[in-house]
Amino acid sequence: MGIYDRSYMDGTEDSRYGSAGERRFSAVAILVGINVVVWLLWQFARTNPELGRFLVDHFTVSPYGVLKEYRFHTLITANFSHEDLFHIFFNMLFFWFLAQEVELRYDGGTCIGSIFSARC
Repeated sequence: MGIYDRSYMDGTEDSRYGSAGERRFSAVAILVGINVVVWLLWQFARTNPELGRFLVDHFTVSPYGVLKEYRFHTLITANFSHEDLFHIFFNMLFFWFLAQEVELRYDGGTCIGSIFSARC
């Protein structure tokens, strides 16, 4: 099989890929972007009390909020909150390195077989 016989070279590639086979989007980059946006919102919340209250209600998790106010989404959204610049920088740096490997290995969830399979 030559290089030009491959699907990513003949224009019939998956819509997730560009003309040369590179991905058009990266789930890792999107998650890093969301984390940065939420961190910026926390920075603006220092001067805006309404925004601060909204972020505390929806981006921090507490037993009272989950069990009494039924804010189950905070179990997920709290993971996007970071305290300071070093916290978000190092979390996103390590997330980028580790998650890129997972994304490349499993191609966004299209790997068939178990995680121990050599076919993935």
